Amino acid sequence: MLSKYNVEVSPTFIVRHDYSAAEFDLLQDYLVRNRFSMPYPFIYTPLPGTELWGLHEHELITHDYEWFDLFHLTLPPVFLGAREFMRRFSRLYLENPSWQAVAARAPLGQEILDGIAHLETAYPNSLLAGTSPSQSDGRRTAVHTGAVASSGAEHRVAASRASRGPALRARRRP
Repeated sequence: MLSKYNVEVSPTFIVRHDYSAAEFDLLQDYLVRNRFSMPYPFIYTPLPGTELWGLHEHELITHDYEWFDLFHLTLPPVFLGAREFMRRFSRLYLENPSWQAVAARAPLGQEILDGIAHLETAYPNSLLAGTSPSQSDGRRTAVHTGAVASSGAEHRVAASRASRGPALRARRRP
């Protein structure tokens, strides 16, 4: 109905660390079927100072704030290994027609998707301890936060910068 009136919808979806393969598939189908103008899936991330932090602090796989960007796991995945979880998370962007159109229109758009494509290899072995060591190969591709203009609005998205470590430095609170 909204498309009839040229109203674009850019929803945000939170992907919990306890998503199963079937839940990823359902979300992927939902995103493609509904043709949102720009869907934003993010990974459930307890942030310092929030109620969720207190609830999950003992479960965190890292306390390095550079990983708390909503594009990386900070809690161990429950039903999938970390690599598989991130592969499926990446697909939510890579196989979405809206994000593919952004990549086709602008070089930065392709760079963004390239960065998202490498999220599954972004975890060093130390972060994967206890999550599924057999899926870890020790490679680390850095992802930093960048911006791209779309219909006059800025959207924060991930862009790849290989082998430099996360460029986004999270502000540490005293």
